[in-house]
Amino acid sequence: IKVAGMNRGFGVEVFENLDQLKNLIKEIGTGYQERIVQDNKQISRSSTYIKTAKFVIQKYIERPLLYRGRKMDLRVWGMFTHELKLHVFKDCYVRLSASAFSVDRLQEKFVHLTNNALQKYSEQYDEDETLKSTQDFEAYIRETLRPHYDFKRDTWPIIRRQIRLTYLCCQKQVNLGNKKTSFEIFGYDFMMDEDFRVWLIET
Repeated sequence: IKVAGMNRGFGVEVFENLDQLKNLIKEIGTGYQERIVQDNKQISRSSTYIKTAKFVIQKYIERPLLYRGRKMDLRVWGMFTHELKLHVFKDCYVRLSASAFSVDRLQEKFVHLTNNALQKYSEQYDEDETLKSTQDFEAYIRETLRPHYDFKRDTWPIIRRQIRLTYLCCQKQVNLGNKKTSFEIFGYDFMMDEDFRVWLIET
């Protein structure tokens, strides 16, 4: 479940049954403080209370493609101009969790959320080990899973197509005031599953 309008991993919670979901919806509606657990210890990064009636519920990807045993996503930047033209930055980067992946530790956000603004609070955080280039990613995949994998050929066109679809869905809502010489940059987060399917997680 993800609270609408938040960033940096705030308001994202993982649940595994209906009772947990009901409790989360109640907490989000009345106001709650983010809980971060690492090795059964509570960690806090903010005293901000999160309260809203707007959120998204989406299915968790239980079998993500892993990078050296850790969960990863791809951050891609897209820019909308005031003329409603879309420009996608030519390169993206890989964000990794600081902790090894396991579906048995759903309450540990350092395992399940790859957002760097959250990961830096982990005791295992190392910037060089949680941010990688697509060249690093491609080399790892070639070495371990698919010898002929080519990120620009096999994955990048799918990412661009999905960004294009989101653009077509919301282009008329981006610049409602019709402001001239303006632009807005969006961060697109994609995941890949173990079958190399590409999923847009959020924008």
